[in-house]
Amino acid sequence: MSIRFEGTYLSSTTPPYAMPPLIYANNQMLSVTFKTPPNVLRALVPEPLVVNADNLMTIYIGKLNIIDPEPISYYEAGILIPVSYEETKGSYMPILYLDKALPITIGREIWGFPKFQADLSLEVESGIVYASVMKEETKLIDATLHMAEPVPSNTSPPGSIFVLKSIPSAKGSSMYDVKQLTTAIIRDGVSSEVYPGEVTLHLGSTALNPLEMIPVLEIVSGVYTIGGFVLDYGEVVYDYLAEEKT
Repeated sequence: MSIRFEGTYLSSTTPPYAMPPLIYANNQMLSVTFKTPPNVLRALVPEPLVVNADNLMTIYIGKLNIIDPEPISYYEAGILIPVSYEETKGSYMPILYLDKALPITIGREIWGFPKFQADLSLEVESGIVYASVMKEETKLIDATLHMAEPVPSNTSPPGSIFVLKSIPSAKGSSMYDVKQLTTAIIRDGVSSEVYPGEVTLHLGSTALNPLEMIPVLEIVSGVYTIGGFVLDYGEVVYDYLAEEKT
């Protein structure tokens, strides 16, 4: 009698999760864009990416909903730094925080997103948006937005998210099996509801999450949005290990 494991997780040929493109809808997101010193941005962004000349950074906290190919809802927060690589403009993400293991795994294994477990919240009450990220009983991110009148809905052109994908080697030490600069593509972005407003942002720190070292010099904008997008495959734009071998 033959035994077959195809179509199950016991088979090495069966994907462990739904594969991209991932379709998101009805996401709620609070985003704060601010200026910070250029040396901070340079310390966060790896070469050969070029940091934006306006010294801008965005921190967001959101409740995200994948509706296809497999429904998953979770909270996520992250840092976006406008950068460029050769002729491509996009945003680099040095860190993300999520509250569920599955989207952490998907993001890390496919694109290399630096995702970490945390406790997150996003609440809207009486025209005020409250958002926070907690880790090790420390509030790393605390943001509040007082919603103004909504502005017209909008769409976003496709954009590139740059990520440093690194996988340590089974040989140990400081060796890596994978160390690449990759992209993820965000496309079909639609914001059905857009609420700008006055926003406050406070950052905290733990030993491995020193967000307080990022000065908030000037808040440029704050916005609360409801919308969707598609997260799709990108490409490997730079291989650090290939460069080390030359």
